[in-house]
Amino acid sequence: WIKTREKIQLGILFQKAYGFV
Repeated sequence: WIKTREKIQLGILFQKAYGFV
């Protein structure tokens, strides 16, 4: 199970990744 904080960090990383696309 992923903690909320880690989940938010992953969301930010995905947003940055999509921004580069």
